[in-house]
Amino acid sequence: MLRALVVLAALGSTSLACTFEPSSFNNAGLVVRITKPAALELNQQTTQVVQAAFHHATYPNITGEKTMKFLGKVAYGLTNIHIDDLSIENSEVDFKGDTINIDIQNVSASFKGTLSYGYVGAWWLKLIHLIDFEIESSIDLQIKSKLTCEKEHVAVVTSDCCLTFHKLILHLQGDK
Repeated sequence: MLRALVVLAALGSTSLACTFEPSSFNNAGLVVRITKPAALELNQQTTQVVQAAFHHATYPNITGEKTMKFLGKVAYGLTNIHIDDLSIENSEVDFKGDTINIDIQNVSASFKGTLSYGYVGAWWLKLIHLIDFEIESSIDLQIKSKLTCEKEHVAVVTSDCCLTFHKLILHLQGDK
Protein backbone atom coordinates (compact mmCIF):
# COMPACT_ATOMS: atom_id res chain seq x y z
CA MET A 1 0.00 0.00 0.00
CA LEU A 2 2.80 2.34 0.91
CA ARG A 3 4.53 1.45 -2.37
CA ALA A 4 1.40 2.33 -4.34
CA LEU A 5 1.20 5.74 -2.63
CA VAL A 6 4.87 6.42 -3.40
CA VAL A 7 4.37 5.46 -7.06
CA LEU A 8 1.25 7.64 -7.34
CA ALA A 9 3.04 10.56 -5.67
CA ALA A 10 6.00 10.14 -8.02
CA LEU A 11 3.74 10.00 -11.07
CA GLY A 12 1.77 12.99 -9.84
CA SER A 13 4.86 15.09 -9.27
CA THR A 14 6.28 14.05 -12.64
CA SER A 15 3.12 14.94 -14.48
CA LEU A 16 3.04 18.32 -12.77
CA ALA A 17 6.66 18.97 -13.77
CA CYS A 18 6.11 18.16 -17.46
CA THR A 19 3.96 20.54 -19.45
CA PHE A 20 2.95 19.45 -22.91
CA GLU A 21 2.08 22.54 -24.82
CA PRO A 22 0.94 22.05 -28.42
CA SER A 23 4.17 23.63 -29.70
CA SER A 24 6.41 21.35 -27.63
CA PHE A 25 5.74 18.41 -29.95
CA ASN A 26 6.93 20.47 -32.93
CA ASN A 27 10.18 21.28 -31.14
CA ALA A 28 11.09 17.69 -30.32
CA GLY A 29 14.67 16.83 -31.16
CA LEU A 30 17.49 14.40 -30.85
CA VAL A 31 20.66 14.83 -28.85
CA VAL A 32 23.74 13.09 -30.22
CA ARG A 33 27.14 12.90 -28.65
CA ILE A 34 29.97 12.06 -30.99
CA THR A 35 33.44 11.06 -29.88
CA LYS A 36 36.64 11.80 -31.78
CA PRO A 37 37.15 8.13 -32.84
CA ALA A 38 33.55 8.03 -34.11
CA ALA A 39 34.06 11.30 -36.03
CA LEU A 40 37.26 9.92 -37.59
CA GLU A 41 35.45 6.75 -38.67
CA LEU A 42 32.51 8.77 -40.03
CA ASN A 43 34.97 10.98 -41.91
CA GLN A 44 36.68 7.93 -43.45
CA GLN A 45 33.37 6.38 -44.51
CA THR A 46 32.18 9.70 -45.96
CA THR A 47 35.38 9.95 -48.02
CA GLN A 48 34.70 6.53 -49.55
CA VAL A 49 31.08 7.41 -50.29
CA VAL A 50 32.10 10.68 -52.00
CA GLN A 51 34.64 8.87 -54.18
CA ALA A 52 32.08 6.24 -55.19
CA ALA A 53 29.37 8.84 -55.86
CA PHE A 54 31.55 10.84 -58.23
CA HIS A 55 32.81 7.67 -59.92
CA HIS A 56 29.28 6.63 -60.92
CA ALA A 57 27.74 10.07 -61.44
CA THR A 58 26.37 11.32 -64.74
CA TYR A 59 26.26 15.00 -65.55
CA PRO A 60 23.77 16.72 -67.83
CA ASN A 61 24.82 18.45 -71.02
CA ILE A 62 24.85 22.24 -70.83
CA THR A 63 23.87 23.95 -74.07
CA GLY A 64 22.47 27.29 -75.06
CA GLU A 65 22.46 30.27 -77.35
CA LYS A 66 23.04 33.92 -76.61
CA THR A 67 22.03 36.76 -78.89
CA MET A 68 24.83 39.28 -79.40
CA LYS A 69 24.32 42.72 -80.95
CA PHE A 70 25.59 42.94 -84.52
CA LEU A 71 26.75 39.28 -84.46
CA GLY A 72 23.56 37.28 -84.28
CA LYS A 73 23.44 34.21 -82.07
CA VAL A 74 26.41 32.58 -80.39
CA ALA A 75 25.94 28.91 -79.46
CA TYR A 76 27.79 27.16 -76.65
CA GLY A 77 27.80 23.80 -74.98
CA LEU A 78 29.51 21.42 -72.59
CA THR A 79 28.68 17.80 -73.37
CA ASN A 80 29.86 14.33 -72.38
CA ILE A 81 30.99 15.64 -68.99
CA HIS A 82 32.48 13.08 -66.62
CA ILE A 83 34.96 12.90 -63.76
CA ASP A 84 37.79 10.38 -63.87
CA ASP A 85 40.29 9.36 -61.22
CA LEU A 86 38.81 11.18 -58.23
CA SER A 87 40.88 10.40 -55.20
CA ILE A 88 41.06 11.81 -51.70
CA GLU A 89 44.47 11.03 -50.23
CA ASN A 90 43.86 12.18 -46.68
CA SER A 91 41.00 13.57 -44.63
CA GLU A 92 41.19 14.48 -40.95
CA VAL A 93 38.84 15.81 -38.30
CA ASP A 94 40.06 17.56 -35.18
CA PHE A 95 38.14 18.98 -32.23
CA LYS A 96 39.53 22.10 -30.55
CA GLY A 97 37.20 23.39 -27.88
CA ASP A 98 33.87 24.04 -29.58
CA THR A 99 35.48 24.17 -33.04
CA ILE A 100 35.59 21.32 -35.55
CA ASN A 101 38.51 21.48 -37.98
CA ILE A 102 38.22 19.45 -41.18
CA ASP A 103 41.34 19.08 -43.32
CA ILE A 104 41.04 17.33 -46.68
CA GLN A 105 44.41 16.99 -48.38
CA ASN A 106 45.40 16.16 -51.93
CA VAL A 107 42.04 15.76 -53.61
CA SER A 108 42.82 15.05 -57.25
CA ALA A 109 40.42 14.67 -60.13
CA SER A 110 40.27 14.80 -63.88
CA PHE A 111 37.24 16.41 -65.55
CA LYS A 112 36.63 15.53 -69.21
CA GLY A 113 34.11 16.56 -71.82
CA THR A 114 33.50 18.37 -75.09
CA LEU A 115 33.31 22.14 -75.42
CA SER A 116 31.34 23.51 -78.36
CA TYR A 117 31.07 27.11 -79.47
CA GLY A 118 30.16 28.91 -82.61
CA TYR A 119 27.97 31.21 -84.64
CA VAL A 120 24.37 30.49 -85.55
CA GLY A 121 23.35 33.00 -88.21
CA ALA A 122 20.55 33.65 -90.60
CA TRP A 123 19.75 31.40 -93.58
CA TRP A 124 20.61 28.27 -91.58
CA LEU A 125 24.29 29.21 -91.40
CA LYS A 126 25.90 27.37 -88.53
CA LEU A 127 29.62 27.47 -87.72
CA ILE A 128 30.25 25.29 -84.68
CA HIS A 129 33.62 24.14 -83.32
CA LEU A 130 34.00 21.14 -81.02
CA ILE A 131 37.00 20.75 -78.74
CA ASP A 132 37.62 17.92 -76.28
CA PHE A 133 38.87 19.21 -72.96
CA GLU A 134 40.41 17.76 -69.83
CA ILE A 135 41.02 19.60 -66.56
CA GLU A 136 43.44 18.06 -64.10
CA SER A 137 43.30 19.42 -60.58
CA SER A 138 44.75 18.81 -57.15
CA ILE A 139 43.52 20.74 -54.13
CA ASP A 140 43.55 20.93 -50.34
CA LEU A 141 40.52 22.12 -48.37
CA GLN A 142 40.52 23.32 -44.77
CA ILE A 143 37.29 24.16 -42.96
CA LYS A 144 36.91 25.48 -39.42
CA SER A 145 33.36 25.23 -38.14
CA LYS A 146 31.64 25.85 -34.85
CA LEU A 147 28.37 24.28 -33.69
CA THR A 148 26.06 26.76 -31.99
CA CYS A 149 22.50 26.73 -30.73
CA GLU A 150 20.35 29.48 -32.20
CA LYS A 151 16.60 29.75 -31.75
CA GLU A 152 16.19 26.12 -30.65
CA HIS A 153 18.18 24.83 -33.66
CA VAL A 154 21.74 23.69 -34.06
CA ALA A 155 23.62 25.85 -36.53
CA VAL A 156 27.02 25.36 -38.13
CA VAL A 157 29.03 28.56 -38.36
CA THR A 158 32.04 28.35 -40.65
CA SER A 159 34.56 30.94 -39.56
CA ASP A 160 37.36 29.99 -41.93
CA CYS A 161 37.53 28.11 -45.22
CA CYS A 162 40.68 27.81 -47.30
CA LEU A 163 40.94 26.15 -50.73
CA THR A 164 44.48 25.68 -52.05
CA PHE A 165 45.13 24.63 -55.64
CA HIS A 166 48.33 22.64 -56.16
CA LYS A 167 47.61 21.85 -59.77
CA LEU A 168 45.10 23.16 -62.31
CA ILE A 169 45.87 22.19 -65.90
CA LEU A 170 43.58 22.63 -68.90
CA HIS A 171 44.21 20.40 -71.93
CA LEU A 172 42.44 21.22 -75.20
CA GLN A 173 42.53 18.51 -77.85
CA GLY A 174 42.00 19.74 -81.35
CA ASP A 175 39.23 21.17 -83.39
CA LYS A 176 36.74 18.49 -84.54
